[in-house]
Amino acid sequence: MRRLGTQADSRAAQLLPATFDDVIGEPGANPLGWAVRTFRDILSRPLINGVSPATDGANVDRVLTLAAITGADFDASAVKEGLFARRPDDLKRAKVGKFLTR
Repeated sequence: MRRLGTQADSRAAQLLPATFDDVIGEPGANPLGWAVRTFRDILSRPLINGVSPATDGANVDRVLTLAAITGADFDASAVKEGLFARRPDDLKRAKVGKFLTR
């Protein structure tokens, strides 16, 4: 039973990549002639970085903790207070709905 289970696991691990190659084509060779574009070119707008707190800041605002993004979903309640030189603009604020979740 263990040997059969190990064989089944091995075959299942090979199935997904093989299916991907059948449907999409081997990525390095691009045999289906898919258009090649950079990730930046397909974004609807440029990626933005967050803002880090400043040790000498005078403006108190909320900061996400690492726990906000380490689980399966974005946890907007995982915050603490941080100091900023100036208040971060709204485009750089994390909000529910801005993150891909499963």
